[in-house]
Amino acid sequence: MHQQLTMISIQWDSPDEDKRAKYERLSSLLSRWSERTTLRLNNMSFKDEGVVMVTHRFQELQPLQHLQRLELRSNEIRDRGMGTLCDWISVSKSPVRHLNLWNNEIGSEGASRLARILNDSRLEVVNLGKNKIRDQGASHLGLAMERNKVLLSLNVSENEMTDEGGKSFTSALLSNPFIKEIDISMNNVSARTARHLREILAMRNSGSSNISQRSTEWIVQEAPKGSFHMEAHQPLFPDPELEDSLDSLEEQKSSPHM
Repeated sequence: MHQQLTMISIQWDSPDEDKRAKYERLSSLLSRWSERTTLRLNNMSFKDEGVVMVTHRFQELQPLQHLQRLELRSNEIRDRGMGTLCDWISVSKSPVRHLNLWNNEIGSEGASRLARILNDSRLEVVNLGKNKIRDQGASHLGLAMERNKVLLSLNVSENEMTDEGGKSFTSALLSNPFIKEIDISMNNVSARTARHLREILAMRNSGSSNISQRSTEWIVQEAPKGSFHMEAHQPLFPDPELEDSLDSLEEQKSSPHM
């Protein structure tokens, strides 16, 4: 059985050691732990330069074929670093299934790079919480997810998204029966969009619709009252029958006789 590496602790921005020396030290540690299934490189202030160095070393470590979980939380990674990481994932023999990039500075271009390689990867769980993918990044990911059969869980909480981004994931949920969880909390998503997401789940889990064959959990936090316009000018769903069925479900829930 392959052991798990709990964490490598190197203060990347330490003034006492230049980055090349830090990279060599990290490279040595990676060589010793290269057969682990979990690698946590969190809170190291890698930035894009550090990601380039680390992924270069990853390519040299053939035993990383066992790596299933990679964490790079709180590393100030931007779009360039995300692109480098996605390039490595796309060519690597490592069976990475869980990717945690919480609390970085990844924008819409970084989300686009992930979307391009998503359907050819083995990624099942992706945490992009507390980044900056915004609506454009959500659109890229949503389109890729519509055709994906592997991804089970996506966290895009706290990413400066509005209803436009929320609707991208709604569309993905309608097309994709495999996703179990999507976290879009702490975004500026309206109550209307949040309601539609909940009702899609209600229909799916009650078996009243063919939208999905597997259960799904959405984690949705509505925006504060007054921070958005409640009435959308365009309907969320192009199919009026689906819109009516969602409204009917909500009325049944609110009825005192139910």
